[in-house]
Amino acid sequence: MMYREGQLVRLENTNELRTIKNLVTIGNKTIYVCDDNVWYDESLLYPHDMKFQIKDSMNEKHTLSDYGKRDDVINEMVTFLTEDEENFKKFLNIVENYDIDFDYI
Repeated sequence: MMYREGQLVRLENTNELRTIKNLVTIGNKTIYVCDDNVWYDESLLYPHDMKFQIKDSMNEKHTLSDYGKRDDVINEMVTFLTEDEENFKKFLNIVENYDIDFDYI
């Protein structure tokens, strides 16, 4: 087994982040049930931070889509920013102090 319950993973083709909720072993194969209630073969998942490690090793900038599916990231960001003024201040701090490229959303 490569992944364990509670671990954050990415879906191979969509870049979406999922959390492993359960493992099902059928014969010598492990199937991963994620928080979207879909069963995934191990070949369809990869560690959530692999994308960051590759970009860091190549000295490439991080983009918002590195944090998950674009629409999900934007929706979560809007919700976070509109909850209260303190969250908006935290966001401004991130924008000022971290190297995130917002051009490639």
